[in-house]
Amino acid sequence: MESISNKAWAMLEQVLLLQNVNESGLKRISKKFIAQKYTQSRTIIKEKESLKMIFIVDGVASIGKRYCLTRWELKAGEFYGEELLRSPSAKAKEFVKAKTDVEALILDAEALQGVVSEYKLHISKQIPVSSKYEINHLSMLKNVPKLENIDEKVLEAISKVLKTQSYGKGSQIVKEKDELDKMFLVTRGTVGVRRSGKLRRELYKVGELYGEELLDWALDVLDMGTASPLPLSAGTATTNTTVDILILNATDLEKELAATRSPSPMILSQRIK
Repeated sequence: MESISNKAWAMLEQVLLLQNVNESGLKRISKKFIAQKYTQSRTIIKEKESLKMIFIVDGVASIGKRYCLTRWELKAGEFYGEELLRSPSAKAKEFVKAKTDVEALILDAEALQGVVSEYKLHISKQIPVSSKYEINHLSMLKNVPKLENIDEKVLEAISKVLKTQSYGKGSQIVKEKDELDKMFLVTRGTVGVRRSGKLRRELYKVGELYGEELLDWALDVLDMGTASPLPLSAGTATTNTTVDILILNATDLEKELAATRSPSPMILSQRIK
């Protein structure tokens, strides 16, 4: 049976930052990896905690960010946490969770620092490492059911002007019958919306959109070529918990759509249903 060290050594040869480390150095680092097993849905690394380097031996892990609905997969033979080699004090920019039962090899900062210091190994500082897990607002919008019939050109314009906003519990985001100057997508927590004449509040959860009528307003303004009053909010939106949302302001939306020149009849015909 292949040893932990041999598995780790074979995987380390894929890591760009270690291209200047000789075979002996790679073997020394490989001996510091620890085999771990994670059951399905168990967290391997939390976002913003001390970074670890992970090699997936078997199974599939899920990688995500707090403000992003998109999830990436980490499969057998793939690794995460390369930045640890350059900065042992680095924090994880994403969370990693077992999507299936996972067998992984783990290297933490303390073990890495020890072997690098003891054997004076040279980790490249010049090679740039770009994150594979950047937030993609367009992908997030495509996953929103209420936007599935909207033309991709419109979604691209929207994705360019989304802004992140956080609210504490009990905060009011929009008020009923006020001008609706923004629409928002919930990315963490829940938002309750109360409408006149209804006893129960509607609950908006992660991935749900409020204020979609603003999109029709912007498209109508561009279609007619004249200013038009903003629609009024159909309800009062108040946070039930601490909430993170992506906000699209009316002025930003109108400007971005106008910058794409006149929308085609196809774009204008695709309205939220």
